This record gives sequence, C-alpha cells and structure tokens, in this order.
Amino acid sequence: MSFLIIQTGSIGIKSDAGDADRMFLSALGWGQADAQVVRVFNDEPLPPAGSLRGVIITGSPAMVTDREGWSERTAEWLRGAVAGGTRMLGVCFGHQLLAHALGGEVGNNPRGPEYGPVRITPTPEAADDPLLSVLSQHSTMVYEAHNQAALRLPRGSILLAEGDGDPHQAVRYADQVWGVQFHPEFTLPVMRGLLEAERERLARAGLDVATRLEACDTEIDRIGRRFLKRFVDICG
Repeated sequence: MSFLIIQTGSIGIKSDAGDADRMFLSALGWGQADAQVVRVFNDEPLPPAGSLRGVIITGSPAMVTDREGWSERTAEWLRGAVAGGTRMLGVCFGHQLLAHALGGEVGNNPRGPEYGPVRITPTPEAADDPLLSVLSQHSTMVYEAHNQAALRLPRGSILLAEGDGDPHQAVRYADQVWGVQFHPEFTLPVMRGLLEAERERLARAGLDVATRLEACDTEIDRIGRRFLKRFVDICG
C-alpha cells in the first residue's frame, strides 16, 4: 500500500528545502519514490483512499473560507477517507480543511496571525494519544505560519494541544485522524525565510519579528521530524 501526500499549495518562498512536498519527504528521510504526491491545487485527481497506507495533507497559502473548487473537492474526498478508516494527518491548512470537511468552522484567527516558534501545551488526553504522546507532556515549541484557524471543532473531536495564539493546536478528529496547526516539516531556514518574507505585514499586526527570528532553533526541527516519524510508524 502506498503513502500519499496531498499538496494543497506552494510555500511561496525560495528555499533550498524545496516546496511543501519535498519538505515532508526530507523530514522523513524519504525519496520521491517513497510517497505519491498529488497536487490538488492543480486539479490533479486523488486515488481511492482504500489503497493507501497513510495520508498527509499539507499547508497552503490558500484559505479554506475561499471555498475554491479544488479545496471543496478535496474536503469531500477527506470525508469519505475518514469514513473508510484511512489514517491521516492534516497540517495547518490540512488541519483546517479536515475541520471544515467534518462539520467544524474555519475562519480568520481572532487572535491574529501566528508565525514563528510557538509554545503549545498538551491537554490531559494527549498523554494516551498514539501520536501526540511523542511530544513533551508539559509544553513544546513548534513552528507556525497561519492566518486562519479551526474556530469550532467538529462534533466528537478530541482536543490534544492548545496555545495562546490558537486554542486548537492539535486535534484528533477520528480514530487515527489528526490535525495540527503547527508545521512539523519546517526547518530553521524555512521558518526564518517565511518570517523575513512576511516581516512588514507581521510587524503591522503587532508581532515582534526580530524576537521570533532569534527564537528559531534546530531543536524545533528535530521535534517536528520525530512527530512525523511517529505518524508514519502508526500507519505501519
């Protein structure tokens, strides 16, 4: 059975790490042959979910609330995949798209944009979660880059981590279906590149970009890689 990366957009900055799909492959130590990549934002068709070992849905500069055709078609596919028991991990936009697909609400983050290293805190439920238990049960630094958020979770979801900038940092939407607002695939150079690219806009929103640039750390890179590898281990 194959592993699928659903790429929902391009990262939008020049990076030695490549685009979103290559970042995940690199973080997992994989080559191009180790996962199928479908660029749904280019209207590439998705395979039958039942043939898949696991799925990662990437982040995107797109907004779930724009209800673009490719995004809504992907949401419909995700609903079917969840119903069929496919193991999935949604990241940033992917997390929000899962929330939308399953009946939650997505919109502009009322706490404003959240970029750079962010501290998240697990809920008590995270201690027994197959995926989130790989993180510290006190608090963990992660990389974030988002303007929208999952404002209301679908019925039956289990909150696994929260933060000051967004209360829904990690969620289990169904058995072996997770969404995280943070970016486990990001590296220090990628996070700094995004902060520099968005410096003026973030400063206008009241964020101290210089402090966030300084807080980037390769230990956060390692945390992300460990998290992704745990998901792949769960997929078998």
